[in-house]
Amino acid sequence: MNTISKGLSLCVILVVAWGIQKAMTTPPVGMNTNDYLEFGALISEAGRASVALTFYQKAALLDETNLVARVKLLYLEGDMLRESGRPTEAMLKYKAAAVIQNADAKSRSSWFIVHSLISTSATPQIFFVGKDARFVEAAYPPAQITYSIPILSNQFLQISPALSPEVWQPGKGDGAQFDIYIDDGYTKQHPFSKYIDPKNIPADRKWHDHEIDLSPWAGQTVTLTFATDCGPNNDCRYDWAGWGEPRIVQPVAYNFLTELPNADHGGADDKQVRQDTLTIDSEPRAILFQHPSNWVTYRVTMPQQAMLYFGLGMDPAVWSLDKGDGVEYNLYVRKPDEPYVLYQVFSRYVDPKNNPEDRRWLDLLVDLSDYSGQTVDIIFEASPGPAGNANFDWGGWSNPVLVANGVAPDKQEMPTAAGTSGDKPYRGVLACQACGAFARISFHSF
Repeated sequence: MNTISKGLSLCVILVVAWGIQKAMTTPPVGMNTNDYLEFGALISEAGRASVALTFYQKAALLDETNLVARVKLLYLEGDMLRESGRPTEAMLKYKAAAVIQNADAKSRSSWFIVHSLISTSATPQIFFVGKDARFVEAAYPPAQITYSIPILSNQFLQISPALSPEVWQPGKGDGAQFDIYIDDGYTKQHPFSKYIDPKNIPADRKWHDHEIDLSPWAGQTVTLTFATDCGPNNDCRYDWAGWGEPRIVQPVAYNFLTELPNADHGGADDKQVRQDTLTIDSEPRAILFQHPSNWVTYRVTMPQQAMLYFGLGMDPAVWSLDKGDGVEYNLYVRKPDEPYVLYQVFSRYVDPKNNPEDRRWLDLLVDLSDYSGQTVDIIFEASPGPAGNANFDWGGWSNPVLVANGVAPDKQEMPTAAGTSGDKPYRGVLACQACGAFARISFHSF
């Protein structure tokens, strides 16, 4: 196709797009999800983002289970927010898209985040490396940030140092040096050292993901120091350095979301039970969406000293008083040699429609160490509220995982932090003020 033909085709597409946009509530005959996606992509390439947005929105509405449509919609929304000077909202759109694509394996599939080490004392900074946007703990050289952290068994430190893409151009300094030190009170180790110069080395224009095994310090409280310094020429100009989302993690022994295709859904269809995403308080998470009444059963060989970590939440779109009466979420364990006995290990009634305290993510855990080494069924159940009203019960379990050798928060010390730019209070993902069923749930059968 020559240039003139392409131009004419684009004009036709834009005219059709305008007509369809005017009639979005009444889809043209024959338009399906893929048609909307194809039109949206062509119009987006032509620079008409707002028109393309309506096509992606329609595609997502026509087929709620079409992940491609939802990802394209989220990325385009993120691009538009970023262009309008709203970087935090843009980053959250990108992260939600990454969750759907299962691209954010570090935070969901392979690892459980025990502690986030991002400061909440001020508005966090964000680095955009393409569409991989992350919060950073800024550390413009020379700088040091120290944390006093209790280390448990089987834990790792994940770091992603980088320089802001805004200063990747040659002539803007000579990069920065990143170092981590761990001091147990007797010896000071230096497990990480890296010089990063994206200004002059194109291969450095990325996030530098790295993991440090903390098992040598298990059982100890250590001082962890994040240090940055100027490049080899002592040129600190434009050294906009940061540690991308540093965190303490543990390997996931069993991920209930990735294993959902192997679970027994109890006859529920994909609209009642599915892997989905949900955003509450600007935090997108992957969830096991479960609409009452149904259950999902997993056959699991339990790791040693297993803790089941998860969050509960309901869609903010159904928080109004006229939309149902909440959901009761239950967990049961069933032993193969006792097929007619259920051990209830968790129960929580969530009603954000009537209880403002439930209008957030509720981060919870269940201690399943009594079943260490056994093969059992773990059953997730969602039931209507006390009035038996299942209308608008849109919610579920966020990132449910089993972690071996986990520790309940009532036995876990929290890290403290300080830095060269002032105190940096610690934010823990397990800090939960309204977790009535948080740790010690009584076991009973019925």
